[in-house]
Parts: sequence; structure tokens; C-alpha cells
Amino acid sequence: MRRILASLQFAAMSAVQNFRRNLAVSLAAVLTMGLILLMAGGTALGRHTIKQVLETEQSRASNMRIYLEDGASLAQITDFKSRLQGDPRIQSVSFMNKDQAAKEASQQEETFAESLRVLGTNPLPASLNVTLRKESDLGWLNGFAHQTPIVQPGNLATDYNPEVISKLNSMIWAISLVALIVVVVLFFISLVIIMNTIRTAVYVRRREIEIMKLVGATDWFVRWPFLLEGMLGGVLAAVLAGILVAVGYNVLVSTLHLKLLFFPLHYDGAYLAVVLLATGGAGILLGALGSYLGVRRFLAV
Repeated sequence: MRRILASLQFAAMSAVQNFRRNLAVSLAAVLTMGLILLMAGGTALGRHTIKQVLETEQSRASNMRIYLEDGASLAQITDFKSRLQGDPRIQSVSFMNKDQAAKEASQQEETFAESLRVLGTNPLPASLNVTLRKESDLGWLNGFAHQTPIVQPGNLATDYNPEVISKLNSMIWAISLVALIVVVVLFFISLVIIMNTIRTAVYVRRREIEIMKLVGATDWFVRWPFLLEGMLGGVLAAVLAGILVAVGYNVLVSTLHLKLLFFPLHYDGAYLAVVLLATGGAGILLGALGSYLGVRRFLAV
């Protein structure tokens, strides 16, 4: 046990010494790898943020707004609403009158209230907001609405758009694929950088390594200091990238909430923690793997 602890102590001290000896190259590698980890972490969070927005919109796609004729009586509206509520395919139905529609539109668009004052009348129709249990029933509900006399005619009957669901699913799939490709490319770029950094350090100490091998040092005894050096650089890069990713994510969410009050986005601390842990693990893995590959060719004496 004492022998193992002594070897680990030697490897750790050698790793720190190697890092300090090649401080300029090591810092350059840390900054470069940190930038790559920052891009990877930012890509992952950006993909999650966009997917979060799209999934919110997708959940809204199971809703349909049925626009009613201005001349529809309260009894007709109540009867139509009751028929919808009695259908097992429908989860909920709520009524929105013309004043509520105008208020909602004014909250979403500041200039709408001024437009109403200029017009002197409210052109927005009353509506029934229907939530379906399955998105596949949207077509049926749209057809049913068109057959109801108190519903506005033609394209004004509902806000149904059959292409929304497929487009949202395609966007989520495309964003996920692009994010995966970017992360994989950045991984290999970072691996090459750390390999070249360690090879530079090994080349400087090649005579020392040859002597250690000639007096009986094992490959792993020689390799461990460089592995720890690479892991040290990976940890520093991950810490730097993690701080910038966390701060940037917080600023992004705060800014969007401040400027776009109805933007469907919330701060996901759990996902951020996963990204930070993955960034730390990736930094350690990249440093260790790059060091392992970088030092391997110099061990044959």
C-alpha cells in the first residue's frame, strides 16, 4: 500500500511539474479545450432550450380554438359546448367572449389596444377553446366545427393547421441531429489538441523517459504523470467552461423572460446540472484519453 501511495504521489507531483514547465502550452490547451467544452455545453443547452419551446408549442397543438358567429345566442353556445364536453375524445372546453379575446390580444400585442380604440369596435369573435386527449383527433374536431351553424364559415371557423405537428416533430429531430454532430466533431477536435499538447511535453522529456525505461520503469509508471497532467488540464477547462455556460444560460433565460413575457421557456436547473456534470466528465475523459494516445508512441524503447 505504501508503495502504491508513493507511486501516486510521484505521479501527481510530476503532473503538476510538467504542467508548470510547459505553462504556456498547457494554458493554451486548457483555453482551447475550455472553448470547445463551452461550445459543446452551449450547444446542448441551446438544443434543450429550443426543444423546450417546440415541445410547449407541440403540447399547445392539441388545442383548437373554434370561432363563433357574433349572432350566436348564449343558449346555442351552451348547447354546442355541452355536446363537445360530452365527447370522450375531448378533455376540456372553455368559453372566451369577445372582451376576453380582445384583452388576450392586447397582452400579446401592445399596439392592438390602440387599434381597438381607433376602430371603435371589437372585431374579434367569441370562441370555444377545446383541448383534445389525442392530437390525431384534431382533424375530426375541425370537420365537426365546420358543420355547426353557429361557427364562422370557411377558413375562419378554427385555427387548425394540419402541418404544425409534423413540422414541429421534424424541427425537434433536426435540432437533435445537428447538436449531436456538433458535439462529436468538437470532441475529436479537442482530442487532437490535447494529444499534441501531451506529445510536446513528452518530447521535451524523452531522454528522461528513456532512462526511466532502461532502469526498469513500467509503461504505466511513465504514463501516469502525463495522464494526470491531461486530466488536470481537462478539469481546469471544464471548470472554466462550466462557469461560462451556467452564467450564459441564466442570462439567456432572464433576458427572454424580461423581453418576451409569453415566451414558453423556464430555467431548468436539473438539466443545467446534468450538462455541467457531463462537461466535467468530458474534460477529464478528453484529458486522459488524449494523454494516453499522445504518450503511447514514446514508450517503445
